[in-house]
Amino acid sequence: MTLTLQRKPATDDAILGALFVDGTFECFSLEHAGFEIPAARYPITITFSNRFQRMLPLVTQVPGRTGIRLHGGNVAADSTGCILLAQEEAASTVRHSQLALSALQHTLASAL
Repeated sequence: MTLTLQRKPATDDAILGALFVDGTFECFSLEHAGFEIPAARYPITITFSNRFQRMLPLVTQVPGRTGIRLHGGNVAADSTGCILLAQEEAASTVRHSQLALSALQHTLASAL
């Protein structure tokens, strides 16, 4: 399974994008500009997040970085290096993040 993140140019402190699973659109994304991870291929696992107290996708092997999660949130300030997921995007925000996260979790769990 391959997850691909396509980013749009940053606006203010937000980088909106779209997440694809094996070439099929899955959900929208939002990253905090200046904290985004470099474009490259990274493994993803699902592990327990102490911060969120639940199982969440974790991006690993990012040079000089740890703890990069895919999680819910609505604005860039909800992240300092993680990738926020959502079902809708508007201007520099996203909405319905928990629905998008649940759907992706199900897709990833089925593949693992």
